[in-house]
Amino acid sequence: GVRQQHTSINRAYMNLSRFRANTIVGGCAARPQRRSIWSVAAIAIAAGACGGGEPTARNNDDVRTLRVSVSSTGVDVDPDGYLVSIDDAGSERLAVNGFLTRTVPAGARRVRLSGLSSNCTAIDGPERTITTGEQEVIVAFVVTCRIRQLAFSSNRSGTYQVYLMDRDGANVRQLTNVAPPAIAIVGSWSSDGSKLLFSSNEGGDHDIFVMSADGSDRRPLTTSPGLDGSADWSPDGTRIAFRSERDGNSEIYVMRADGSGQSRLTSTPGIEDGPRWSPDGSRIVFQYRVPGTPPEVRVMNADGSGMRSLTDPAVDHYHPDWSPDGSRIVCVSQPDHIREIIPSDLFRTLFVMNADGSGRKQLTNPGDYAILPQWAPDGRMIAYTAVVGGRYQLRTTDGDFTTVNRLSVSGQSDDYLAVWRP
Repeated sequence: GVRQQHTSINRAYMNLSRFRANTIVGGCAARPQRRSIWSVAAIAIAAGACGGGEPTARNNDDVRTLRVSVSSTGVDVDPDGYLVSIDDAGSERLAVNGFLTRTVPAGARRVRLSGLSSNCTAIDGPERTITTGEQEVIVAFVVTCRIRQLAFSSNRSGTYQVYLMDRDGANVRQLTNVAPPAIAIVGSWSSDGSKLLFSSNEGGDHDIFVMSADGSDRRPLTTSPGLDGSADWSPDGTRIAFRSERDGNSEIYVMRADGSGQSRLTSTPGIEDGPRWSPDGSRIVFQYRVPGTPPEVRVMNADGSGMRSLTDPAVDHYHPDWSPDGSRIVCVSQPDHIREIIPSDLFRTLFVMNADGSGRKQLTNPGDYAILPQWAPDGRMIAYTAVVGGRYQLRTTDGDFTTVNRLSVSGQSDDYLAVWRP
């Protein structure tokens, strides 16, 4: 009888605890909700009021109201907003021009703003440490965003140089100044947008160089015989993948960001080119071709293992690039209906597929000759090169691929291979 009575008491206590946890939110009646750690603290303090009395003066002294606001200025503000965390106790979404109010324990608190696009910067930094000495404390972040930019190659000066422009084609400025007949071909940006890779044959052999975003501090990363190019920076900024013909065949290599530790990843009878790191840095996608057969898109692990084809070997596929979330790959191929009628190299358009090669879908107009696609860092646009009247011209298309923006229309020069600045 005593054991049965003890069990009943325990059951009643557990039911009472569940009732209180589901009803105590500020006042004494509310629906069950998921709470952050600070909301849980507030519930615990407010529990005294639900017993019929007012919170004690000591409880009021232990709780503060924290208001976090953000205002965003500039061009290309990220519409997805930002993330706010208080003492790393989980993150909450905050609009680009919005605020949130939370109840927190008194004392020192650390507030952090994250989730900023790479073209946006929090003035005075993304983290604040404050002491909640007053009843209400306000933390205000100001974010400024620059217009997105693209580097590209053009022969408008008489030989191919590397240029920088805004995503609308404005504010074009030249970054390299190699002497003809040498050329400079754009590579890729570092993840923070401060440095840019390019390749040039100014010294005789075609080598890979790095420079600052304004064209200064140029220095070589490779000096081997043969052609080195198509360099792509890893997402963490520590490695660079590239193609090289130093061993007599075009293969994929990797090196450290300072040019040291150059090693070969592939060894096949085919020709590899255009390596692109996956957003998580675990894989590399590239184009592969055996002479006399259509080029295909392949993927391998970052160490060169696990190589496999993603595309139909009977159909041309090349110039692959990852979507920013790593779920899809954009590439170049022949329009389906044209390929069945005219197997010709005169028609090229953009396709997108899942990262495993499935779900292949045509994006651009079949009448366009589109090559060299690259996804924008925010995933909402793709830049590519179009062939118009025998000239290379740059284009961008929006996320649903219904609007095409022309970035170069002069027809007096060749502009191609646009790469987004992070």
